[in-house]
Amino acid sequence: MAHMAWVATHYTVLVIFPQIMANQMPAAQCGIRPTAHSAPRLSSALRAPPLCRCAEPTADLIWHRGWRAVCQSRPLPRGPISCRGEVKEEPIGRGTRAAATGRPSRLASSGPWSLRLSLLLALVCGAATAAAAPASVFLEELTSPEVTAAIRGGSTTIILPVGGTEQNGPHMALGKHNVRARVLSGRIAQSLGHTLVAPVLPYVPEGNITPPTEHMRFAGTISVPEAAFKSILDAAARGFKQHGFRDVVILGDSGNYQVALKAVVTRLNHDWAASGVRAHYLGAYYNATQTTYIAALKAQGLTDAQIGTHAGTADTALSMALEPSLVKPGLLAEAARAGRAGGAYGDPRPASPGLGQLGVDAVVQQSVAALRQAVSATR
Repeated sequence: MAHMAWVATHYTVLVIFPQIMANQMPAAQCGIRPTAHSAPRLSSALRAPPLCRCAEPTADLIWHRGWRAVCQSRPLPRGPISCRGEVKEEPIGRGTRAAATGRPSRLASSGPWSLRLSLLLALVCGAATAAAAPASVFLEELTSPEVTAAIRGGSTTIILPVGGTEQNGPHMALGKHNVRARVLSGRIAQSLGHTLVAPVLPYVPEGNITPPTEHMRFAGTISVPEAAFKSILDAAARGFKQHGFRDVVILGDSGNYQVALKAVVTRLNHDWAASGVRAHYLGAYYNATQTTYIAALKAQGLTDAQIGTHAGTADTALSMALEPSLVKPGLLAEAARAGRAGGAYGDPRPASPGLGQLGVDAVVQQSVAALRQAVSATR
């Protein structure tokens, strides 16, 4: 992908661009004089050209030859074109303005010149997009060179999701936290941009092993000592710093280790105080499931007994919305009858993907807002 982007960019600059600029174009009158700081280079096309006007009423195109604004008579594209944002054409005088990322806008006219211009923009924008965007937000799906390229391209935030492997009654899979943490972290990363997601940590404290307590009383649950758990998080975060990530975000899908996550982040920030790299405890992720989501379920008429605290409607519906295969609908009634003895602290029978989507929306929206604020804060 990077090689293709390099070829496309250099072919554009060395072959196509000289053909385009061979056309003689009269100078334009600009409200802002184009300079090396205000006008974009075609190889990057990161900023829109300053607003200019052509002296001749029949001249539509505004272009930059070097750093000089120029015009060309019809038939040509109308208005400055950049490679930023999704393609949208807006009226600007008699012509249009294009703002695009990854592809140029539809040209307002045809002809050999505009055809070459179209090809130029397609190659430059396409090459820039291919070079900057990683193939996936998930670290484990990328190669090492792809991660290096992503970091150099500005993807310097990484989310370290924590899940857990525990019993969830007779109706829900042991790995629900792992699946939810991965899917939700992926959506958060996509919304933020320039963010990758580390593999989910599935081994968390779940109670004493011998004699068994808490969820360890049920087969399939995996528990590790809190010290070992915190040590793994600490080492992983320090590794990400070593590779060049600037913001390491730790979040957890379960409530039983939130205090431990916060303690790990506090220690990391103490040690990194002079480095400019920061760790973030994303408490908004879990808090959204305990506040906004619960309130939304109550607004739908559900009771506290139905919503529950573990494997009830809230827990089950959230899993249904993200990965339906985690839940066995035919066993919801059995889970309700068995109650706490069977591992369900709540009544899962009212659960549905629609109810769970209320939680998904709350988690993603509040996490993205909190993380944007944290990452943008002064270091």
